[in-house]
Amino acid sequence: MLILIPILAFIAYFLILGSLNPGSDWRSTFLRTAVVFGFFIIIATELLSVIRWVTPLGLTILWLLPLIACVGWCVIRLRQDQQIRFPQIKLPEAKLDRVLLMAIALVVFLTAIVAWFTPPQTWDSFNYHQSRIAHWSQERGVRFFATGIIKQNIYSPAAEIIGLHFYILSGGDRLANFVQWFAMLGTLVGVSWMAKQLGSKMTGQFVATLFAATIPMGIVQASSTKNDYVVAFWMVCVASASLSLLKDEVNQGSVVFVGMAAGLAFITKPTAVAFLLPFAVLDTIVILKKVSIRSGFFYGVVVIIIIFAISGGHLIRNFMLYQHPLGPSEHISVTVNEIFEIRAIISNLLRHAGSHAGSPWPAVNDWIYNQIFKVHVKLNTALHDPRTTIAGLFNVGVPST
Repeated sequence: MLILIPILAFIAYFLILGSLNPGSDWRSTFLRTAVVFGFFIIIATELLSVIRWVTPLGLTILWLLPLIACVGWCVIRLRQDQQIRFPQIKLPEAKLDRVLLMAIALVVFLTAIVAWFTPPQTWDSFNYHQSRIAHWSQERGVRFFATGIIKQNIYSPAAEIIGLHFYILSGGDRLANFVQWFAMLGTLVGVSWMAKQLGSKMTGQFVATLFAATIPMGIVQASSTKNDYVVAFWMVCVASASLSLLKDEVNQGSVVFVGMAAGLAFITKPTAVAFLLPFAVLDTIVILKKVSIRSGFFYGVVVIIIIFAISGGHLIRNFMLYQHPLGPSEHISVTVNEIFEIRAIISNLLRHAGSHAGSPWPAVNDWIYNQIFKVHVKLNTALHDPRTTIAGLFNVGVPST
């Protein structure tokens, strides 16, 4: 029953944000609520870890605070004879839109069923995703612990910290898969909202959402304890916030929202940096066009502070133990290219594309492989160059189910 407290707190905060911004779309309010709560979870967990109070009692009191604050806000507002306007969620009227909505709901429902009845089963869930949560629960904080599997300490912890709250408050891993499932749900909300931001009508918004809902890897991830859908959700929040900066006025609230979403993406998976960079460039250009250089510099400092506040605890722990914010240098070097030149970039792009271009017909796969090989011959570079290849040999295989 304790798990209901953070859920109720989320709903209450969502309703309050909607009441404070009655003209805003409920989807925008949902995204902002999720980002604020993600920020709250990371910061609060880091603080509670200092005093080793990441326990059922500690987390219960923690989650009661925003819930009590929301109730208090409602009471004060009602006493002042001010209305509480809840976000309006309207069901579609067109038959096609309803069919699309039912298809989306079916995917969401079926993945929830699988998430509920299926225990975590991917090898890296056992290797570090879930095992680090059990260790943290035992340690009563997200501090480093003695382990023979270094990933349990050095890998970015945001998704697992959220899972830690689920684990402790529910008394087990029954809800372990729902961190990713909620991320999928939030991503679908965000995709539909971005479609509207880009000018799509209602049907276009549902088509975009259905496309996102039926991505095969997304369906698999939605009922697992990995962290790819979580980082995807934070990136959707960054993209949506960037569109808002592009179309609306720049203010502290919008900049803070971008900073929190970016920080959450980074501390969930460092590879998010590759996806964050284009938005960082876009946001910088937009902000400098709309405000003065002095204000733009101030906003930049604010974003950097927010990102470090979210990720600083983990980065500092890594640095203190391994002298690098991302972990031991020998571990990092395994996944980093040893050469950086145009030929290496072209090689990686072609091989990544080729690995996803596999068909059920071996003859077609052989043709794709041969074309990529010929390009490498012209580039005078090895197809399996160990300086740009992490393990094994490149191949174009039959798609796997």
